[in-house]
This record gives sequence, C-alpha cells and structure tokens, in this order.
Amino acid sequence: MQQPLSLSIPNRLQSLATASAWLLQSLPGLGVGEPWLGRFDLCASEALSNIMGHGYADAAEHAIDLSLQRIGSEVCLQIRDDGIAFDPLQHRQPPVPTCIEDAPIGGLSIAIILRIMTRCEYQRDPQGNCLRMFARIPKLGC
Repeated sequence: MQQPLSLSIPNRLQSLATASAWLLQSLPGLGVGEPWLGRFDLCASEALSNIMGHGYADAAEHAIDLSLQRIGSEVCLQIRDDGIAFDPLQHRQPPVPTCIEDAPIGGLSIAIILRIMTRCEYQRDPQGNCLRMFARIPKLGC
C-alpha cells in the first residue's frame, strides 16, 4: 500500500480549481488514466462544492483535507472537513424524473457520486466528516 498523497484547501469555491489541478496531476502516478481522471475530478468537485456551500454554520475559513491512495485494485479519494455532521450515504435520493421538464435543478451531486464510484464510505469522528470514495481501477500497463 502506497503512502497517501494529500492536499489541504480552504472552504472557498475558488479552491475547486486547486483541487482539480492536484487530482489531475496526482492520479496518473497512482496508475489512473482516462476516463477515470475526469470521473474523479467530477466527484471531487461535486463533494467539495456541497461541503463549501452547505457544510458550515459560519463564514470563517476552514480547511478541507483531501488524500489519494491506491489500495490494491482500488483508488481512494478521501475528503475530510470539520463542518456540520452530514452523512451523504443516508441522504434520500430524489426520484428519477419521467421527463426533462420535471427534472429538478441541482440536488443530484450525491446521486452522481454514488453512480460513478465503485463504493463510498462515511464516518463522523471527533475531527469531523470523512467521506471516502473508491474506484476499482486496474493499474495502467497491466
């Protein structure tokens, strides 16, 4: 098992670009190529924007910590924040609309993440929320 790669960003929407650049630079070193580069970037952006937009009761700056690690045939993206407790895996998913006119605007981030990733885990501990998103990805060149 490799040591995790890590990044800490402030809870500001401007930090999404920093997180995206870090992911796209770091993932190939873990044997991740397309289309998974874009998938990880999308899932991270969705989770981070939810944390930044809804996760804090104050306007103060908070750190959000990201880490990446290959664990056997899986790559794990972990996002840790000290915001309001929220387990996205317990969130009730909206029904699938029958037509585009009935589709809600927003509210699909969790559904997107759960559909793309192989599996997800959530834990609340004294440090805050910890979301781990896993994707089963064979190493490049194997």
